[in-house]
Amino acid sequence: MFQPVGGMDRIPFAFASRLDSVIRYGAVVTGLRQSAAGVTVTYRDDTGSSQTLAVDYCICAMPLTVARTLDADFSAQIRAILDAVEYDSAYKIAWEAPRFWEKEANIFGGISYLQKPVDLVWYPSARLFSEKGILIGGYSIEVPPSTGPLPAILAKTDLTYRSMVEQGYAFASLPGMQAKLEASRRSIEMLHPGHGKDLINPIYVSWGHIPYNLGSWINLAWNDEQLWPRCSSLTGASTSPATTPAASSVGRKAPHCRPIASSTSSAPAFNQPARIASISNSLPPHPASPHAESLCPSWSS
Repeated sequence: MFQPVGGMDRIPFAFASRLDSVIRYGAVVTGLRQSAAGVTVTYRDDTGSSQTLAVDYCICAMPLTVARTLDADFSAQIRAILDAVEYDSAYKIAWEAPRFWEKEANIFGGISYLQKPVDLVWYPSARLFSEKGILIGGYSIEVPPSTGPLPAILAKTDLTYRSMVEQGYAFASLPGMQAKLEASRRSIEMLHPGHGKDLINPIYVSWGHIPYNLGSWINLAWNDEQLWPRCSSLTGASTSPATTPAASSVGRKAPHCRPIASSTSSAPAFNQPARIASISNSLPPHPASPHAESLCPSWSS
């Protein structure tokens, strides 16, 4: 896969360089209300004050786990999906290290797998032959014990994903971040004996704990042909974000608010959200609005 020079966050920074005048940073959306004229967005600014913004259309790219926390007049159909959907909590652990995998094992990018709580090591494909690199020592899902007993979870998990879920359960059961970092170090040591000690400056990220994500992608249990259409229907004109008959009529005539989160696609998480079709299909043709705004609480969102 081709990667932006300097890291994946170069993509939003490139958009920001062109859109800076319409981005409102530090804005945490708290409410969405639709009328025949458009959408009123309520948000909390970086001082903690409540603000409102009237717009012609709202393209809601929030994860569904965040969208369901809003004070919004979603239809009963949409609300039922928001209340039922579950997201996985993916995690990553990264280390800085000398490139021993290149010098000793002739590994230049790619992934190694193990049957351990940290079951994946991902080698960098950028800056080959440089002195140091960023080594991913763990990229999978966390399945907390609060989800339920492991046998019960595995019983309803597709065979394809059972190993991932089992290792994710073991990883999430480790007592704290330090234990998780040590598990990551052990997995790398198993693959590259003697080099666990070379790993420094670790970073651990768990998307389920990031306030503006609350998960990484739609839960594997929803990965079937019966449930995906329920999420993909969120982008359809028939799903007006209204709860009363009158508002529902307004919604059918002027569907001003459309979700385009990755979970509204049958190919979530990585590829589908990058398709411009997800935006072009979400709204009818409409003249450029002088009221266009983008609300951005943080880059992590």
